[in-house]
Amino acid sequence: MPSAIELKNHTACQTVTPHERLLLALHQGALCSPPWQDFVDLLREELGALATALVLYPTTESAIEAHVISSDPGCDIDWGVVNRRYIEEYLDLDPTSCMKTNPGELTTLDEHTDSTYFQEFLQPLGIEYALRIGFSASGRKCWISACRSSAQGNFSDASIRLLKTLNPHLEVSLATYAAVMLSNSERLLYNTALQNMSFGSLVLDVNGRILSCNSIADDLIQRYSEIRVEHQELVIQHTPFRESLQRTLQLITEGAPTEETLEPRVIRVDCQSGGPIGLLVKPVAHNRYFSGSAAPAVVIYMSDLSTLKLTNSGDVFENQGMISALFGLTLSEAKLALLLADGMTLAHAGRSLNVAEKTARNHLAHIFEKTGVSRQVDLIRLIYRSVAVLGR
Repeated sequence: MPSAIELKNHTACQTVTPHERLLLALHQGALCSPPWQDFVDLLREELGALATALVLYPTTESAIEAHVISSDPGCDIDWGVVNRRYIEEYLDLDPTSCMKTNPGELTTLDEHTDSTYFQEFLQPLGIEYALRIGFSASGRKCWISACRSSAQGNFSDASIRLLKTLNPHLEVSLATYAAVMLSNSERLLYNTALQNMSFGSLVLDVNGRILSCNSIADDLIQRYSEIRVEHQELVIQHTPFRESLQRTLQLITEGAPTEETLEPRVIRVDCQSGGPIGLLVKPVAHNRYFSGSAAPAVVIYMSDLSTLKLTNSGDVFENQGMISALFGLTLSEAKLALLLADGMTLAHAGRSLNVAEKTARNHLAHIFEKTGVSRQVDLIRLIYRSVAVLGR
């Protein structure tokens, strides 16, 4: 995706005015890193400011979520040092501070030149003029500040009108940012859960190109020669897989999803150097408002069937404390339950724990009583379906 700076230079089809460039950068700001940096740079140029900053607070005011600053190239002020000093010494003394500027309100220093904040903090920095506007959306509050030196003169009425006309666009951009951050957080939680359960995942578009690949899938691709990526496509020399993937993509491109389109397909791929690898080809539910090559069409889940274990005997049991807390087991009982879920026999698990088989049976009896199951197979199912497997 082009940056806002690239967009402002794009004049092949039409002439883009400075105001339009500013709006383009503002609405794209939620997708930038850091957010709104291009917008802040362009706004400083439009305002002719010494420096411009955007400060975003989350739902509480205890921490700053984003602090983006643009400074004139000829300015030698260390804004990081200045900002720390401001927060420590002058935040409460600033009559135009963020905490005192409500959403939609624009404040200036014009009526506060006799304040301690202005005379002791700003003037020694060579700052004579400053303004700030606040806006809010989706439980977040944001402020834009700009300053000028005495040589630059005060902000014009046109600059003030510009900031006021930007206010509704700022609110929309902030709401977009909140939605993007929520989506990113949900995706991170989803990916973390998959990786905790040792599942790889690849998301493909309707043309079979890879849109995303988590670290487990990437590790399997690097480890096994039977699985590789060529030209952004997953290549597996396994006829049933190729046919299944091609058929799934064909059904998706033919139209709206049906029961056949949404049916997942499970495939096993044997690998010479290990494995086997289990693959689940699952179409993504159709979204009528998001389709085409940019939209996810198929997700492929991957797992190395030879290493699907919750724990490794002899290692520290990462899930031990969670299993203990979840089912009311002692730590010894939790460790035994994990070994049994890992596929060990009771005798083997007892030896791994250096306890007699009779003691292991007593532990198992207590485990059955506390978990409400009566068979080892039910215990395995219970542990694997518990939330504890997500917490590694």
